[in-house]
Amino acid sequence: LLCGALACESAEAPVRPALPVVVAPVVEETVPLYAHWVGSVAGYNNAQIRSQVRGYLLKRNYEQGTQVEEGTLLFEIDPREFQAALDAAKGQLGEALATLKNSKMHVARYGPLAKDGAISQQEYEDALQATAGDQAAVASARANVESARLNLNWTKIKSPIGGIAGISEAQIGDLVSPSTSLTTVSQLDPVKVRFPVSEQEYLRFINALGRPADGKFTGVGAILQLRLADDSLWPHPGTPFILGREVDPLTGTILVEGRFPNPGNTLRPGLFARVRAHLGDQKGALLIPQRA
Repeated sequence: LLCGALACESAEAPVRPALPVVVAPVVEETVPLYAHWVGSVAGYNNAQIRSQVRGYLLKRNYEQGTQVEEGTLLFEIDPREFQAALDAAKGQLGEALATLKNSKMHVARYGPLAKDGAISQQEYEDALQATAGDQAAVASARANVESARLNLNWTKIKSPIGGIAGISEAQIGDLVSPSTSLTTVSQLDPVKVRFPVSEQEYLRFINALGRPADGKFTGVGAILQLRLADDSLWPHPGTPFILGREVDPLTGTILVEGRFPNPGNTLRPGLFARVRAHLGDQKGALLIPQRA
C-alpha cells in the first residue's frame, strides 16, 4: 500500500509550450563603407603675437574677439626710449660721416704731395688706411641707425595675418618682452581638423582613396563629414589634405589633417569633432535587422 501511494504522488510534470521564434529575411544590398575618427578643430593659420622689444604696453588698438585684417595695429609700446636711441644713433652716424669726409680730404691732398716727394709714401698710405677705417665706422653707424629704427617700428605691433584676434593676455601698463605672449590671431575660414587614424585604418584609407603624393591627397574631393559635440552635422563637407610624417610608436596612429569651410567663423580652435569618411561601397552585402 505504501508503494502504491508513492507511485500516485510521482505524476509526470506538465510539458512546457515551445518558445516563439522571430524570423527575418536576409537582404542583399550595396552598402556604403564609412570610417570614423575623433579629432579637434584648429585654425588654418595661428599667429602668436609677441613683442619684439622690451617696454611698457601703452595701448591696445583692437576689439578683442573680432576680425582683424593683415597689418592691423594691435598694440603699442611706449616708444620714447627707442626714439631716443634712434636719435643718438643718427648723431653717431653724423660724426662718422664728418670724420670720413675729413679723411678723404687728407687723401686728396696727400696724393699729389706724395707724388712730388713733399711727404713720405708712408704718410700717404696711413691716410688711405684711416679713410678705410672711417668708411667702416660709417657702415657700422648706419647699421646702428637701422637697428634703432627697427626697434622703434616694433613698438607698434601689427597682425601678420587676417583672422580673429583673441582676448589680450597682457594688460595696459605691463612690462612686456619677446617672451610675453600678447594674444593670438587665427585664420578660421577654412579650419583644419586633425584626427589620428590607426595603422589598419590608414591602410584602408589609402587603398580606398589612393596613395598620397608628397604627403597630400589629390583628387579625393570633399569626402569628410563632421559631427560636433552636440551631435549636429556640420553642413559643409571637408577634404583630407595632409598626411602625417610617421606613425606614433606609442599609440600606433598617424595624424591626418582635413580642411573644412567655416563661413561665419562658427567653428573655433579646440572644438571636439567626430570625423566620418566614405571609403567606397560594398556590393552584395547581406543585411539583417539592426536589433538582431
